[in-house]
Amino acid sequence: MYGPYGTTVSIRFLRGVEKLKNFSSISFLLSTFDANFLDVDEALKGHLMGYYSKQNRLIDVSMSEMI
Repeated sequence: MYGPYGTTVSIRFLRGVEKLKNFSSISFLLSTFDANFLDVDEALKGHLMGYYSKQNRLIDVSMSEMI
């Protein structure tokens, strides 16, 4: 999944299989917030980690630049 500024965002759920409609076990769909207002990689990663930690879900977020 491509995020803002050509960043590839991928999320791996560490506990069970995610069943929510807007998510998959590999990619996060950037429809739950406006990514355009976030600074590049770290702000997006921090947002995702904060969002899921509030829901008591353990995740691993990896980000890389497009080649």
